[in-house]
Amino acid sequence: MNEIELQFIKKLFEDNTLFYKTKVKLNQLTDVLCITLFSEIGRSMVTYGGFMPFEHLKALCNDEDRMERYKKLNYPLIINEPLDIIDFINKYTTTTSFSTLEKTILDNYNRRKLIDISEEMMCKLQDSKTTIKEIIRNVSYKIDSIKHDTSDNISFLSGKDIVEAERRRLSSDEIVHYYETGFDFIDDYTNGLTAPATVFIVSPPKTGKSMSLYELTVNQLRKNKSVLFSTIEINESECYRKILSNMAQVDYHKIVKKNFSEAEKQRYLKALDELERYKDNLFIIYDKTGISPSDIKHYYQNLEKVGIKCDFICIDYLGLLNSDEGDTAEVDKMTKLPRQIRILSQETNSIIFCPQQMKLSATKTDINDLTANDVYYAKPLAMEGTLGYFMLRDKKTGSLIIKNFFSRIGEMDDVWHFPDRDFNKCYLGKAEIYEKIEF
Repeated sequence: MNEIELQFIKKLFEDNTLFYKTKVKLNQLTDVLCITLFSEIGRSMVTYGGFMPFEHLKALCNDEDRMERYKKLNYPLIINEPLDIIDFINKYTTTTSFSTLEKTILDNYNRRKLIDISEEMMCKLQDSKTTIKEIIRNVSYKIDSIKHDTSDNISFLSGKDIVEAERRRLSSDEIVHYYETGFDFIDDYTNGLTAPATVFIVSPPKTGKSMSLYELTVNQLRKNKSVLFSTIEINESECYRKILSNMAQVDYHKIVKKNFSEAEKQRYLKALDELERYKDNLFIIYDKTGISPSDIKHYYQNLEKVGIKCDFICIDYLGLLNSDEGDTAEVDKMTKLPRQIRILSQETNSIIFCPQQMKLSATKTDINDLTANDVYYAKPLAMEGTLGYFMLRDKKTGSLIIKNFFSRIGEMDDVWHFPDRDFNKCYLGKAEIYEKIEF
Protein backbone atom coordinates (compact mmCIF):
# COMPACT_ATOMS: atom_id res chain seq x y z
CA MET A 1 0.00 0.00 0.00
CA ASN A 2 1.06 3.54 -0.69
CA GLU A 3 -0.68 5.76 1.85
CA ILE A 4 0.36 8.99 0.11
CA GLU A 5 -1.36 7.85 -3.07
CA LEU A 6 -4.44 6.73 -1.11
CA GLN A 7 -4.68 10.18 0.48
CA PHE A 8 -4.27 11.67 -3.00
CA ILE A 9 -7.16 9.55 -4.36
CA LYS A 10 -9.27 10.52 -1.34
CA LYS A 11 -8.83 14.18 -2.31
CA LEU A 12 -9.98 13.35 -5.86
CA PHE A 13 -13.04 11.58 -4.45
CA GLU A 14 -13.87 14.73 -2.46
CA ASP A 15 -13.33 17.09 -5.42
CA ASN A 16 -13.31 15.44 -8.84
CA THR A 17 -12.48 18.70 -10.62
CA LEU A 18 -8.93 18.41 -9.26
CA PHE A 19 -8.43 15.67 -11.83
CA TYR A 20 -8.29 18.33 -14.56
CA LYS A 21 -5.64 20.34 -12.67
CA THR A 22 -3.32 17.60 -11.42
CA LYS A 23 0.10 17.02 -12.95
CA VAL A 24 0.04 13.35 -11.89
CA LYS A 25 -0.35 10.80 -14.69
CA LEU A 26 -1.56 7.21 -14.46
CA ASN A 27 1.90 5.69 -14.98
CA GLN A 28 3.31 7.73 -12.09
CA LEU A 29 1.22 5.87 -9.50
CA THR A 30 2.38 2.61 -7.92
CA ASP A 31 -0.50 1.51 -5.71
CA VAL A 32 -2.70 -0.98 -7.59
CA LEU A 33 -6.01 0.24 -6.14
CA CYS A 34 -5.04 3.87 -6.71
CA ILE A 35 -4.16 3.11 -10.34
CA THR A 36 -7.58 1.52 -10.83
CA LEU A 37 -9.52 4.31 -9.15
CA PHE A 38 -7.50 7.09 -10.83
CA SER A 39 -8.22 5.52 -14.20
CA GLU A 40 -11.94 5.21 -13.44
CA ILE A 41 -12.18 8.79 -12.14
CA GLY A 42 -10.55 10.03 -15.33
CA ARG A 43 -12.86 7.96 -17.54
CA SER A 44 -15.90 9.23 -15.66
CA MET A 45 -14.79 12.87 -15.81
CA VAL A 46 -14.28 12.65 -19.57
CA THR A 47 -17.52 10.74 -20.20
CA TYR A 48 -19.86 12.19 -17.59
CA GLY A 49 -18.07 15.32 -16.36
CA GLY A 50 -18.43 14.24 -12.76
CA PHE A 51 -18.08 11.53 -10.12
CA MET A 52 -17.98 7.83 -11.06
CA PRO A 53 -21.47 6.46 -11.54
CA PHE A 54 -22.52 3.95 -8.89
CA GLU A 55 -22.63 1.15 -11.46
CA HIS A 56 -18.93 1.68 -12.24
CA LEU A 57 -18.02 1.20 -8.60
CA LYS A 58 -20.27 -1.85 -8.50
CA ALA A 59 -18.53 -3.28 -11.59
CA LEU A 60 -15.20 -2.92 -9.76
CA CYS A 61 -16.59 -4.83 -6.79
CA ASN A 62 -17.79 -7.64 -9.05
CA ASP A 63 -14.46 -7.98 -10.88
CA GLU A 64 -13.32 -11.26 -9.31
CA ASP A 65 -10.00 -11.38 -11.19
CA ARG A 66 -9.04 -7.94 -9.96
CA MET A 67 -10.06 -8.75 -6.38
CA GLU A 68 -8.00 -11.90 -6.56
CA ARG A 69 -4.93 -9.93 -7.63
CA TYR A 70 -5.44 -7.56 -4.71
CA LYS A 71 -5.50 -10.52 -2.31
CA LYS A 72 -2.23 -11.89 -3.75
CA LEU A 73 -0.63 -8.53 -3.07
CA ASN A 74 -1.76 -8.80 0.59
CA TYR A 75 -3.95 -5.77 0.11
CA PRO A 76 -6.04 -5.43 3.32
CA LEU A 77 -9.26 -4.91 1.42
CA ILE A 78 -12.37 -6.99 0.96
CA ILE A 79 -14.83 -5.40 -1.44
CA ASN A 80 -18.40 -6.59 -1.60
CA GLU A 81 -20.12 -3.32 -2.53
CA PRO A 82 -19.19 0.25 -3.55
CA LEU A 83 -19.39 1.55 0.01
CA ASP A 84 -16.51 -0.78 0.92
CA ILE A 85 -14.23 1.14 -1.46
CA ILE A 86 -15.33 4.54 -0.13
CA ASP A 87 -15.05 3.41 3.52
CA PHE A 88 -11.55 2.08 2.87
CA ILE A 89 -10.39 5.32 1.20
CA ASN A 90 -11.93 7.40 4.00
CA LYS A 91 -9.67 5.68 6.54
CA TYR A 92 -6.84 7.78 5.14
CA THR A 93 -7.88 11.14 6.57
CA THR A 94 -5.28 13.81 5.93
CA THR A 95 -4.83 17.54 6.47
CA THR A 96 -2.04 17.58 3.90
CA SER A 97 -2.84 19.80 0.92
CA PHE A 98 -3.56 18.25 -2.45
CA SER A 99 -0.57 20.01 -4.05
CA THR A 100 1.79 18.60 -1.38
CA LEU A 101 0.53 15.05 -1.93
CA GLU A 102 0.85 15.56 -5.67
CA LYS A 103 4.43 16.87 -5.37
CA THR A 104 5.43 13.87 -3.21
CA ILE A 105 4.06 11.42 -5.80
CA LEU A 106 5.88 13.22 -8.61
CA ASP A 107 9.13 13.38 -6.63
CA ASN A 108 8.98 9.65 -5.90
CA TYR A 109 8.27 8.89 -9.56
CA ASN A 110 11.15 11.07 -10.78
CA ARG A 111 13.53 9.51 -8.27
CA ARG A 112 12.69 6.12 -9.70
CA LYS A 113 13.21 7.44 -13.22
CA LEU A 114 16.62 8.89 -12.29
CA ILE A 115 17.66 5.57 -10.76
CA ASP A 116 16.69 3.86 -14.01
CA ILE A 117 18.71 6.43 -15.98
CA SER A 118 21.76 5.95 -13.75
CA GLU A 119 21.58 2.17 -14.17
CA GLU A 120 21.28 2.61 -17.94
CA MET A 121 24.33 4.91 -17.89
CA MET A 122 26.39 2.33 -15.99
CA CYS A 123 25.53 -0.38 -18.54
CA LYS A 124 26.40 1.86 -21.49
CA LEU A 125 29.64 3.05 -19.89
CA GLN A 126 30.79 -0.53 -19.76
CA ASP A 127 30.02 -0.91 -23.47
CA SER A 128 33.21 0.13 -25.29
CA LYS A 129 31.31 0.62 -28.56
CA THR A 130 29.13 3.42 -27.17
CA THR A 131 30.79 6.83 -27.13
CA ILE A 132 30.57 9.18 -24.17
CA LYS A 133 28.97 11.80 -26.40
CA GLU A 134 26.19 9.36 -27.34
CA ILE A 135 25.60 8.47 -23.70
CA ILE A 136 25.44 12.13 -22.64
CA ARG A 137 23.13 13.05 -25.53
CA ASN A 138 20.74 10.20 -24.70
CA VAL A 139 20.76 10.81 -20.95
CA SER A 140 20.47 14.61 -21.27
CA TYR A 141 17.30 14.23 -23.30
CA LYS A 142 15.76 11.91 -20.72
CA ILE A 143 16.75 14.16 -17.82
CA ASP A 144 15.35 17.21 -19.62
CA SER A 145 12.05 15.42 -20.15
CA ILE A 146 11.84 14.77 -16.41
CA LYS A 147 12.73 18.37 -15.62
CA HIS A 148 10.04 19.82 -17.86
CA ASP A 149 7.42 17.34 -16.67
CA THR A 150 8.01 18.42 -13.07
CA SER A 151 6.57 21.90 -12.53
CA ASP A 152 7.55 22.34 -8.89
CA ASN A 153 6.94 26.08 -9.00
CA ILE A 154 3.35 25.78 -10.23
CA SER A 155 0.92 25.08 -7.41
CA PHE A 156 -2.77 25.30 -6.71
CA LEU A 157 -5.19 24.53 -3.90
CA SER A 158 -8.64 23.08 -4.08
CA GLY A 159 -11.48 24.97 -2.43
CA LYS A 160 -11.55 22.33 0.30
CA ASP A 161 -7.79 22.77 0.95
CA ILE A 162 -8.24 26.53 1.30
CA VAL A 163 -11.17 26.22 3.71
CA GLU A 164 -9.37 23.63 5.86
CA ALA A 165 -6.17 25.70 5.95
CA GLU A 166 -8.04 28.87 6.91
CA ARG A 167 -9.91 27.08 9.71
CA ARG A 168 -6.61 25.75 11.06
CA ARG A 169 -5.11 29.23 10.88
CA LEU A 170 -8.03 30.81 12.76
CA SER A 171 -7.89 28.20 15.52
CA SER A 172 -4.10 28.48 15.93
CA ASP A 173 -1.97 31.20 17.50
CA GLU A 174 -0.39 31.98 14.13
CA ILE A 175 0.00 35.69 13.44
CA VAL A 176 1.15 37.71 10.44
CA HIS A 177 4.45 39.47 11.11
CA TYR A 178 4.72 43.12 10.08
CA TYR A 179 8.26 44.45 9.95
CA GLU A 180 9.02 48.13 10.47
CA THR A 181 12.07 49.24 8.54
CA GLY A 182 12.91 52.25 10.71
CA PHE A 183 12.37 54.56 7.71
CA ASP A 184 9.29 56.69 8.25
CA PHE A 185 8.75 57.27 4.54
CA ILE A 186 8.12 53.51 4.31
CA ASP A 187 6.60 52.66 7.70
CA ASP A 188 4.10 55.55 7.72
CA TYR A 189 2.81 54.39 4.34
CA THR A 190 2.70 50.63 4.88
CA ASN A 191 2.34 50.24 8.67
CA GLY A 192 5.14 47.70 8.28
CA LEU A 193 6.07 45.29 5.51
CA THR A 194 5.08 41.64 5.33
CA ALA A 195 7.21 38.98 3.66
CA PRO A 196 7.72 38.37 0.84
CA ALA A 197 8.41 41.90 -0.38
CA THR A 198 10.92 43.76 -2.53
CA VAL A 199 11.95 47.41 -2.08
CA PHE A 200 13.95 49.07 -4.86
CA ILE A 201 15.72 52.41 -4.34
CA VAL A 202 16.90 54.23 -7.49
CA SER A 203 19.46 57.02 -7.05
CA PRO A 204 22.47 58.61 -8.76
CA PRO A 205 26.01 57.75 -7.58
CA LYS A 206 27.11 59.13 -4.19
CA THR A 207 23.56 59.80 -3.04
CA GLY A 208 23.19 57.32 -0.19
CA LYS A 209 21.74 54.08 -1.55
CA SER A 210 24.35 51.88 0.16
CA MET A 211 24.06 53.95 3.33
CA SER A 212 20.36 53.15 3.46
CA LEU A 213 21.22 49.43 3.53
CA TYR A 214 23.69 49.89 6.39
CA GLU A 215 21.09 51.76 8.41
CA LEU A 216 18.37 49.21 7.65
CA THR A 217 20.75 46.48 8.86
CA VAL A 218 21.40 48.30 12.14
CA ASN A 219 17.67 48.96 12.63
CA GLN A 220 16.87 45.26 12.26
CA LEU A 221 19.77 43.99 14.39
CA ARG A 222 18.57 46.19 17.23
CA LYS A 223 15.17 44.49 16.91
CA ASN A 224 16.91 41.09 17.10
CA LYS A 225 16.08 40.34 13.45
CA SER A 226 18.49 38.49 11.17
CA VAL A 227 19.95 40.04 8.03
CA LEU A 228 21.72 38.47 5.06
CA PHE A 229 23.82 41.17 3.40
CA SER A 230 25.20 40.58 -0.09
CA THR A 231 28.07 42.92 -0.92
CA ILE A 232 29.46 43.02 -4.44
CA GLU A 233 31.39 46.29 -4.89
CA ILE A 234 33.31 46.17 -1.59
CA ASN A 235 34.57 43.20 0.44
CA GLU A 236 32.96 41.87 3.59
CA SER A 237 35.46 43.55 6.00
CA GLU A 238 34.75 46.99 4.57
CA CYS A 239 31.03 46.28 4.66
CA TYR A 240 31.20 45.30 8.35
CA ARG A 241 33.15 48.50 9.07
CA LYS A 242 30.54 50.67 7.36
CA ILE A 243 27.76 49.00 9.36
CA LEU A 244 29.76 49.75 12.50
CA SER A 245 30.15 53.35 11.35
CA ASN A 246 26.36 53.59 11.16
CA MET A 247 25.96 51.95 14.55
CA ALA A 248 28.48 54.31 16.19
CA GLN A 249 27.46 57.40 14.17
CA VAL A 250 31.11 58.14 13.48
CA ASP A 251 32.50 59.29 10.13
CA TYR A 252 33.63 56.18 8.24
CA HIS A 253 36.82 57.82 6.96
CA LYS A 254 37.81 58.79 10.50
CA ILE A 255 37.44 55.13 11.51
CA VAL A 256 39.64 53.94 8.64
CA LYS A 257 42.35 56.56 9.33
CA LYS A 258 41.99 56.17 13.13
CA ASN A 259 42.05 59.94 13.54
CA PHE A 260 38.80 60.28 15.49
CA SER A 261 38.35 62.12 18.77
CA GLU A 262 38.37 60.29 22.08
CA ALA A 263 34.55 60.59 22.30
CA GLU A 264 34.20 59.17 18.78
CA LYS A 265 36.59 56.35 19.62
CA GLN A 266 34.55 55.43 22.68
CA ARG A 267 31.36 55.41 20.60
CA TYR A 268 33.06 53.15 18.08
CA LEU A 269 34.28 50.74 20.78
CA LYS A 270 30.76 50.66 22.19
CA ALA A 271 29.45 49.82 18.70
CA LEU A 272 31.96 46.94 18.49
CA ASP A 273 30.57 45.53 21.74
CA GLU A 274 27.02 45.98 20.44
CA LEU A 275 27.75 44.25 17.13
CA GLU A 276 29.29 41.35 19.02
CA ARG A 277 25.92 40.79 20.69
CA TYR A 278 24.31 40.55 17.25
CA LYS A 279 27.03 38.44 15.61
CA ASP A 280 24.61 35.52 15.15
CA ASN A 281 22.07 37.78 13.40
CA LEU A 282 24.24 39.29 10.67
CA PHE A 283 25.63 37.33 7.72
CA ILE A 284 27.65 39.08 5.03
CA ILE A 285 28.42 37.26 1.79
CA TYR A 286 30.99 38.40 -0.75
CA ASP A 287 32.40 36.78 -3.86
CA LYS A 288 34.89 38.76 -5.92
CA THR A 289 33.91 36.75 -9.01
CA GLY A 290 30.31 38.00 -8.74
CA ILE A 291 27.01 37.01 -7.14
CA SER A 292 23.65 36.11 -8.71
CA PRO A 293 20.18 35.79 -7.12
CA SER A 294 20.62 32.00 -7.20
CA ASP A 295 23.89 32.34 -5.25
CA ILE A 296 22.09 34.39 -2.59
CA LYS A 297 19.34 31.75 -2.44
CA HIS A 298 21.99 29.05 -1.96
CA TYR A 299 23.59 30.92 0.98
CA TYR A 300 20.14 31.61 2.44
CA GLN A 301 19.16 27.93 2.29
CA ASN A 302 22.43 26.87 3.89
CA LEU A 303 21.58 29.12 6.85
CA GLU A 304 18.08 27.64 7.02
CA LYS A 305 19.58 24.14 7.25
CA VAL A 306 21.14 25.09 10.60
CA GLY A 307 17.96 26.75 11.85
CA ILE A 308 18.69 30.39 10.93
CA LYS A 309 15.88 32.33 9.24
CA CYS A 310 16.94 35.70 7.79
CA ASP A 311 14.09 38.20 7.81
CA PHE A 312 15.81 40.71 5.52
CA ILE A 313 18.12 40.40 2.52
CA CYS A 314 20.18 43.45 1.50
CA ILE A 315 21.80 43.50 -1.94
CA ASP A 316 24.34 46.20 -2.75
CA TYR A 317 23.44 46.73 -5.55
CA LEU A 318 21.20 45.48 -8.42
CA GLY A 319 23.35 46.56 -11.37
CA LEU A 320 26.36 44.65 -10.02
CA LEU A 321 24.50 41.32 -9.78
CA ASN A 322 25.02 38.54 -12.28
CA SER A 323 21.86 37.34 -13.99
CA ASP A 324 20.72 33.78 -13.29
CA GLU A 325 20.17 33.43 -17.03
CA GLY A 326 23.77 34.26 -17.91
CA ASP A 327 22.94 37.58 -19.59
CA THR A 328 25.90 39.91 -19.97
CA ALA A 329 24.38 42.75 -22.01
CA GLU A 330 23.15 45.48 -19.65
CA VAL A 331 19.76 45.84 -21.28
CA ASP A 332 19.09 42.09 -20.91
CA LYS A 333 20.30 41.99 -17.30
CA MET A 334 18.36 45.01 -16.14
CA THR A 335 15.08 43.82 -17.61
CA LYS A 336 15.40 40.35 -16.03
CA LEU A 337 17.09 40.94 -12.67
CA PRO A 338 14.08 42.68 -11.00
CA ARG A 339 11.96 39.62 -11.72
CA GLN A 340 14.69 37.32 -10.38
CA ILE A 341 14.83 39.41 -7.18
CA ARG A 342 11.05 39.19 -6.77
CA ILE A 343 11.19 35.40 -7.18
CA LEU A 344 14.07 35.26 -4.66
CA SER A 345 11.93 37.09 -2.08
CA GLN A 346 9.09 34.61 -2.63
CA GLU A 347 11.35 31.54 -2.50
CA THR A 348 12.98 32.73 0.73
CA ASN A 349 9.86 34.43 2.16
CA SER A 350 11.98 37.44 3.05
CA ILE A 351 11.99 41.21 2.59
CA ILE A 352 14.62 42.32 0.10
CA PHE A 353 16.11 45.81 -0.13
CA CYS A 354 17.96 46.35 -3.39
CA PRO A 355 19.15 49.77 -4.61
CA GLN A 356 19.90 50.53 -8.24
CA GLN A 357 22.03 53.27 -9.75
CA MET A 358 20.10 55.91 -11.65
CA LYS A 359 21.34 56.86 -15.08
CA LEU A 360 22.10 60.57 -15.00
CA SER A 361 20.82 61.05 -18.54
CA ALA A 362 17.23 61.02 -17.27
CA THR A 363 15.27 63.63 -19.19
CA LYS A 364 13.76 65.19 -16.07
CA THR A 365 15.59 66.36 -12.98
CA ASP A 366 12.70 67.78 -10.94
CA ILE A 367 11.69 64.97 -8.58
CA ASN A 368 8.05 66.09 -8.66
CA ASP A 369 7.85 65.35 -12.37
CA LEU A 370 10.04 62.25 -12.32
CA THR A 371 8.35 58.91 -13.14
CA ALA A 372 9.61 55.40 -13.89
CA ASN A 373 9.24 56.18 -17.60
CA ASP A 374 11.93 58.88 -17.32
CA VAL A 375 14.66 56.70 -15.79
CA TYR A 376 16.48 53.91 -17.59
CA TYR A 377 15.51 50.45 -16.32
CA ALA A 378 13.16 51.84 -13.63
CA LYS A 379 10.11 50.42 -15.38
CA PRO A 380 11.01 46.74 -14.67
CA LEU A 381 11.56 47.75 -11.03
CA ALA A 382 8.10 49.34 -10.90
CA MET A 383 6.53 46.19 -12.36
CA GLU A 384 8.31 43.76 -10.01
CA GLY A 385 8.81 45.79 -6.82
CA THR A 386 6.51 45.92 -3.84
CA LEU A 387 7.78 49.46 -3.29
CA GLY A 388 10.05 51.69 -5.34
CA TYR A 389 11.70 55.02 -4.50
CA PHE A 390 13.70 57.71 -6.25
CA MET A 391 16.42 59.23 -4.07
CA LEU A 392 18.04 62.50 -5.19
CA ARG A 393 20.17 65.25 -3.68
CA ASP A 394 19.18 68.88 -3.87
CA LYS A 395 22.06 70.46 -5.75
CA LYS A 396 21.69 73.76 -3.89
CA THR A 397 21.37 72.57 -0.29
CA GLY A 398 22.81 69.04 -0.42
CA SER A 399 19.67 67.76 1.31
CA LEU A 400 18.21 64.38 0.42
CA ILE A 401 14.85 64.15 -1.37
CA ILE A 402 12.87 60.89 -1.64
CA LYS A 403 9.75 60.15 -3.64
CA ASN A 404 8.14 56.80 -4.36
CA PHE A 405 7.28 55.70 -7.88
CA PHE A 406 4.45 53.49 -9.02
CA SER A 407 4.88 49.89 -7.82
CA ARG A 408 2.77 46.82 -7.09
CA ILE A 409 1.06 48.32 -4.02
CA GLY A 410 0.32 51.67 -5.57
CA GLU A 411 1.66 55.19 -5.70
CA MET A 412 1.55 58.17 -3.40
CA ASP A 413 2.44 61.80 -4.06
CA ASP A 414 4.39 62.60 -0.89
CA VAL A 415 7.93 63.92 -1.20
CA TRP A 416 10.24 63.38 1.78
CA HIS A 417 12.94 65.93 2.50
CA PHE A 418 15.95 65.18 4.73
CA PRO A 419 17.80 68.48 5.27
CA ASP A 420 21.53 68.79 5.90
CA ARG A 421 22.22 65.10 5.45
CA ASP A 422 25.80 64.07 6.25
CA PHE A 423 26.33 60.79 4.43
CA ASN A 424 29.84 60.38 5.76
CA LYS A 425 28.09 59.19 8.92
CA CYS A 426 26.25 56.45 7.03
CA TYR A 427 22.90 57.52 8.40
CA LEU A 428 19.45 58.07 6.93
CA GLY A 429 16.28 57.98 8.90
CA LYS A 430 13.91 57.80 11.72
CA ALA A 431 15.78 59.09 14.75
CA GLU A 432 17.03 62.16 12.93
CA ILE A 433 14.92 65.26 12.41
CA TYR A 434 13.34 65.48 9.00
CA GLU A 435 10.33 67.14 7.51
CA LYS A 436 7.88 66.19 4.80
CA ILE A 437 7.48 69.20 2.57
CA GLU A 438 5.38 70.17 -0.40
CA PHE A 439 7.13 71.62 -3.46
